Amino acid sequence: MMSNTGIPGCLIYRVDGENIEGFECRNEGIVAPVPSSGPMMGGTRVQFIGPCSGALAGASIVCSFMLEDDVTMVTGSVTAGSMPVVECITPTCLTSGPVNVGISTNGGVDFPFIATFNYQDPCRITAQVRRDLNHDWSSCSGPHNISWDTSAFPGAATLDVDIFGYCDSVPELAVLQTVHTGVVNDGGPIDVSSLCNITYPTECEQIGAIRLIDPTSSIAIWSDFLHMGWIVDGTVTAEEWCEWWAKNEASRTPPDLQSRIPCPCTLQQARTDRGRFTETPDCNENDVLADCSCRGEGVVHCVRATQSSSDCGGLECCYDNTTQQLTSNANGACNGGFTSRAHYLGVFPYKQPGKVPCLSNYLIDEYPRRQCCGCDMTSASCQLYKLHRPSQSCTGYQPVFPAACGGDPHIQSLDGLQYTFNGKGEFTMLEIPDLPLTMQARNKEFTGSGQGTGTYIGAVGICFGTVKLHVEVNSLSSTIQAWVMHPNTVGWVMVSFPPTDPTDPTDPSEVDYTEFTIRRGPIAGYFSDPGSLEVDITGTSAALYFNGDVTTQKVITIMSSGVPPGLATRGLLGIWNGNTTDDLTPGNGMSALPMTSDETTIYNDFGVTWRINPSSSCFYYRDNESPGVTFEDNTFTPTFGLPTNNGVTAAQLAAVCDTLYQCEYDYLATGDSSFATNTKNIFALLEQIADGTGQMLDTCPLLPHPENGVVGIYASTNPSDTASYACFEGFVLSRDEPRVCRDDQTWSSVAPFCLLPGQSPPCDEKPPFTCIVRNPFVGPKERTTIKVYALADRPFYPDDICFARTCITGCVSTLPPLWIGDVNGYDKGKVFTMPPLEDRPGKRYGIISCIATTAPDCEVEVKAVVTAKRSGLIPVDGRVTKTASTGDDVVLWVTPPPARQRTRWRKNTYSKPKWDGRTKVTLCNVTEEDAGYYEIYQRGRYKRNQHTVIIVYVRGCPDGKYGVDCSNDCTCINSGYCDEETGACTCPPGFTGGNCQYPVPVPVCTDTLNKRPSVGCSGILFCLPGKCGCTCGPGYSGMDCEKKCSHGWYGAGCTQRCPNGESCDPVTGEC
Repeated sequence: MMSNTGIPGCLIYRVDGENIEGFECRNEGIVAPVPSSGPMMGGTRVQFIGPCSGALAGASIVCSFMLEDDVTMVTGSVTAGSMPVVECITPTCLTSGPVNVGISTNGGVDFPFIATFNYQDPCRITAQVRRDLNHDWSSCSGPHNISWDTSAFPGAATLDVDIFGYCDSVPELAVLQTVHTGVVNDGGPIDVSSLCNITYPTECEQIGAIRLIDPTSSIAIWSDFLHMGWIVDGTVTAEEWCEWWAKNEASRTPPDLQSRIPCPCTLQQARTDRGRFTETPDCNENDVLADCSCRGEGVVHCVRATQSSSDCGGLECCYDNTTQQLTSNANGACNGGFTSRAHYLGVFPYKQPGKVPCLSNYLIDEYPRRQCCGCDMTSASCQLYKLHRPSQSCTGYQPVFPAACGGDPHIQSLDGLQYTFNGKGEFTMLEIPDLPLTMQARNKEFTGSGQGTGTYIGAVGICFGTVKLHVEVNSLSSTIQAWVMHPNTVGWVMVSFPPTDPTDPTDPSEVDYTEFTIRRGPIAGYFSDPGSLEVDITGTSAALYFNGDVTTQKVITIMSSGVPPGLATRGLLGIWNGNTTDDLTPGNGMSALPMTSDETTIYNDFGVTWRINPSSSCFYYRDNESPGVTFEDNTFTPTFGLPTNNGVTAAQLAAVCDTLYQCEYDYLATGDSSFATNTKNIFALLEQIADGTGQMLDTCPLLPHPENGVVGIYASTNPSDTASYACFEGFVLSRDEPRVCRDDQTWSSVAPFCLLPGQSPPCDEKPPFTCIVRNPFVGPKERTTIKVYALADRPFYPDDICFARTCITGCVSTLPPLWIGDVNGYDKGKVFTMPPLEDRPGKRYGIISCIATTAPDCEVEVKAVVTAKRSGLIPVDGRVTKTASTGDDVVLWVTPPPARQRTRWRKNTYSKPKWDGRTKVTLCNVTEEDAGYYEIYQRGRYKRNQHTVIIVYVRGCPDGKYGVDCSNDCTCINSGYCDEETGACTCPPGFTGGNCQYPVPVPVCTDTLNKRPSVGCSGILFCLPGKCGCTCGPGYSGMDCEKKCSHGWYGAGCTQRCPNGESCDPVTGEC
């Protein structure tokens, strides 16, 4: 075959006008690898083209592969012929992404040549050893035939065939057996049936691959990885193996679902949220070769989370075609997907147990699934698997509404604001400093038959940490191309995409650069063009999509989705906070422009302020180009408003654009209907995505695993779903009471414990128990009775509710005479009545505790506060408890005392002399040590116990966060309290649901506590368990809880803003 590289049939030339980097003769520096990528199992013959013939005369070749912290030396050779080149065989590298390769010509003394080679994991490439799938590879009964292309071994007469197993505990590929030696290199087929003497496979015998190798050159090719049922003797059934596996799993902590992001609720959301999820290869509605039949009845599509969890695991979510919703795994009927201990992409640094791309996930999660479930999701062994790899819910899921930029650039911000900015030059589209991530657009002036002046996006530059990526439509080849600058590359390198399966037109070609993955192919939900590019940013939920209109102006359309929530953004795509009013914030620090600004104002006062600093450019520049010079034109002025074009009739404009302004602008400006149609399609797609992604499902909240056991359904998408609990061997459930997802999206009953036989259950620290005060703000001389109610959602033990003073205030340590009775019409509570006292009225004030006994030797206490009405030292905000998060500032502020008498402060009975004389104290950056009860009183009057007490609670996590490392986002709304450990929401009175999303009546206000039902919860203070604190009922605020909510506020204690600041129902917030 002809060749100018030494590789038969390989000719190196370019038709796109680019220089051929590394292929010219040189004595040192950058050389070009051919091929530029290969499987991480090694064995790829790589030729490095560039060293001059003189430099290779008598050379002793050594290639140094720099793999993470390791360096692997490989002895190479020089090909014979008129154009000699260096070649080396790649070593095994259980990682993915680019590596630097140094080439020495003097036996390793120095390495004057350098190249970049890209390792790929076996899950994302087409295997070169083909297995005959017409035969059963899950059992020993053969034949098990393989075939291959003989051209993979140029000049080789015979080959050896080996079976390799993967070991994860010390990640390596281990040879299990050499099946054949001296096999003729004729392409096969040959039968590799072997072994079949393994009963319980060891770790290294569970999954593996078949390798063909030329023993002379060490060139090797591999099959796909598969579970090794074809080498196991079959005397142990899949059910027996699954039980054995489950016993081993019992010693490990179950996957932490709290650290995994929620699944999209609907199929449409899963399609478009590509920044956080990507299709599962074997269950993909867009892949004609995929088959979902083994994922459960009705499942048509599954997606996998692209981000690993804090415990390095993964997540799969599956969808039903009938309901278009996340499927449930209730009662084993369907499969909503599984969690996994190992992420399919691996976790950097690789080459560690559970972190190797593809292989760790296959061994730890996928292989047991196939063994336990096969294609029967209802089998007993599959239920056992589900207990250890349960499904996720969509509780707390935030839909993606993508930003976009295309045409003569028309922009939709991350919050959905649409505007036009057609400046010429290089501009910042998006900055996320906390990642750090920057995306820049290079706008070029268009030419055409139109009479307007405008621009189009000709290239995009991305900076992510120390990595840069450049994307553009090549002017000659009419294809989207990408260049990358990476710590493991030498300068800028063009991305070379590996070949894909020619029988599968939907098969994307991927290149992994650790920091991001670049994928070429159709982008489901966005672009059908096989030349489109998708860039997924590793460790974030951000994804960028590029599509080129190569027919006319070589325009790039940008779309982005899944920007990580909570991160500050800026640039032409706006500030992402759900508020479009600040999206036109200039880059010069000036205030945001009004959303209604005209195009001239947007151009001059907003758009051009985001021109990039040349020193911060993310673009690739060729030899004749430079930042800040080549593509900038400060004198350029576009056409503002619709251009005039006599060549486009009104009928043509209507037929193409159908009144869409962005389309009309582009048609009139360019005179090109296809250019305008492309713009129309972009905004039609945005509208379609917005219509289909906003649907949210009502779900019950996440359920944590019990210690020494698992819960079979973490969360539910359907009322009446049942949570099943199971204990590991040697432990028993404390109660066998089912938990059902109720209509109000809360779970019935309480979670059981997994205990040793005879062991007593631990205390339930957060039972459904409320302490309520009727008339919480009463003067010492008022003839008003104060009542304290202790109410529970479920009965406790007989006579198990009492009242006490567990916090001493004003030297008062006891309660007035206990008048305790049952609550009329409420069989799960007690009431403590305190009538007016002539003697020592201060005994009615301070902190009064409701105490419930939930189990033997287990008590739960909820503190309530009764305050004396007097002149001065009253909390300005009307709150007697404050619940803060770690890092918050807490302000303790009371009204001045009469006659300016000096104030005193105490915390937990201890004096705070530095605060004396002050009526306002700020606790800055609070921690849990700041929690406690604070007393503010006038000098000399402490013992009267008629002063103010404020209880401060401090969550162990920052605001809006929960979990062991406080990395998970809370989902509670309507002032719901987010548990710092589990994220579970405790709802204030008037709301219910997993996220406190549903307004509900408070019957206790009208049926039990209030003699005037028409006033609702007026005069009633609710105190909840844990760190929730006390609040007035819905619609009221103030010390006495009798002040109706002001205009624009609603909810418990009037703490919630009405939507858009408008008037709303003060109780429910509904407009």
